Amino acid sequence: MKYLFSFFYQSLNLVALLLSAYFAAYYMQSHWLAVAFIAAAPLLQAITQFDRSAVSSAPPTKVKLPLVSLLVMLGSAWLLLSVPEAGLALWLGFACIGGFILNTYWVEE
Repeated sequence: MKYLFSFFYQSLNLVALLLSAYFAAYYMQSHWLAVAFIAAAPLLQAITQFDRSAVSSAPPTKVKLPLVSLLVMLGSAWLLLSVPEAGLALWLGFACIGGFILNTYWVEE
């Protein structure tokens, strides 16, 4: 079940990244770049493992993947400050944030 959720979450990130790249290029609106920022950080972590704190020998903390979490939260703040109305960008951003929290703290346990 957890593997299946991880697969669907990363698929959601990929779809959100592609949609936001398309809409950012077509409409030139910054809130689509924020959605891309939110979706790209966990997707990049899954591909390259740039946040190595999850596998380090340091004592465990309550915050997992602090660098990825920072990028996702900065992107969500940017999205909430720049989105003009509730629409597809806001809901994709919320879906990626919720999926990130579930994937980081439920699936990785």
